[in-house]
Amino acid sequence: MVKENYYSFGKTKYLNNLNSGKAKKNSRGEIIKEAPFQSTKKSIGRIEPSRHWFNPTKVIDHNELDKYRNSVRINSPYEVLLKSGNIPGSLVNNVVKKKKHDFIFDTDFNSKRVKIAYNSLEDIKKYNSEKIEKIDSVTQNTNFIMTRSSSKATWTELYKVLDSSDVVVHVLDTRNPKICSHIENYLEKHNHKYLIYVLNKVDLVPKEVTTQWINKLNQKHPVVAYHTLSRDNYKSNKLNFGKENLTRILRQLKRLYLTNNKNKHCISVGFVGYPNTGKSSIINSLRGKDVCKVAPIPGETRVWQYITLFKDLYLIDSPGVIPITNSGKFTVDDLLNGGLRIESMNNCEMYVWDVVERVGKEKIIKFYDLKIEFDSLKGLLRSVGKRMGFIRKGGIIDEDLVAKRILTDFVRGKLPYYVKV
Repeated sequence: MVKENYYSFGKTKYLNNLNSGKAKKNSRGEIIKEAPFQSTKKSIGRIEPSRHWFNPTKVIDHNELDKYRNSVRINSPYEVLLKSGNIPGSLVNNVVKKKKHDFIFDTDFNSKRVKIAYNSLEDIKKYNSEKIEKIDSVTQNTNFIMTRSSSKATWTELYKVLDSSDVVVHVLDTRNPKICSHIENYLEKHNHKYLIYVLNKVDLVPKEVTTQWINKLNQKHPVVAYHTLSRDNYKSNKLNFGKENLTRILRQLKRLYLTNNKNKHCISVGFVGYPNTGKSSIINSLRGKDVCKVAPIPGETRVWQYITLFKDLYLIDSPGVIPITNSGKFTVDDLLNGGLRIESMNNCEMYVWDVVERVGKEKIIKFYDLKIEFDSLKGLLRSVGKRMGFIRKGGIIDEDLVAKRILTDFVRGKLPYYVKV
């Protein structure tokens, strides 16, 4: 026998919950009864029967104010106001505030004096000239060309590397090995750090010159001759000249450090030097792959970077640094050694003749395949511009572009040059 109330109350409630939330529709699909929160009609509102909602207030319309203004009579001395209403009188009586007559038209009225810092035109000229001199000095010291390689941030990165490294590798360009005196002075105070010189770009210089530089620098610290080729040849020891020698020296120093300092488990080797000397390229060749950014322009490395060479030996790459002079200006050597960005410079024609004096006319004529010899700077720029096709509208040669091309060829080692010992 099936009971009459088979479904319990809980079951019916559960089924109603499942069916709820849907709109009821007829056979045509029209909504007969909306689902909860579906109806577009507003629900009938109901105000709470509280006395706070129906108390008299001071709110009044503009129309009622106009009626009140028209109904109010002019006060007479025989009429007395016994009781004032709750209407604000400022809205009824449009009172215009008038300024005092004495304040405007008085002869003793004193206006504020204008503060003038100069008594004459000569004082103004003197102030402007001093201001221009200050601006010129600031622009010279904070030039865009110098900021990246000689800024305070770059020097702080360098000193971070010097503090963190146990062995310091000073990378030098073999064509003109310039040793940074700041680094040597710093390492003299910290005697526990070893210093090694690495003569990079040995392929751009004759072997005799390289041996002379090695013999000279060996008197102070150990020297390694080095040469890296393209990125495809990083792994090969034969093409990367000096890779085995440098690795052997670093391993020997690691053993010395770990035997003397038993608390230490690893050593760090920091690579420092002038911009564009090839610090990042040497680290890539030692590691056997691209681990540091490399570019033929200075300032590519901006912050120091840790690279693992072995399990207990780390390499630190640092940004190149140009020593700051007393005048705050860069020298021709800083430019020709590759320490400055040539594309960011102005008046590059000024430095082309320095390249001619260092390289020689015959080598320049041979490299650019010039048919006519030149006697002046303009003659060189015109002949090279015609040869390279650097011509503007109207047949005018772009001398600035030609000068930048000659400087770039010199810095990248296409024009043969080296300093003798």
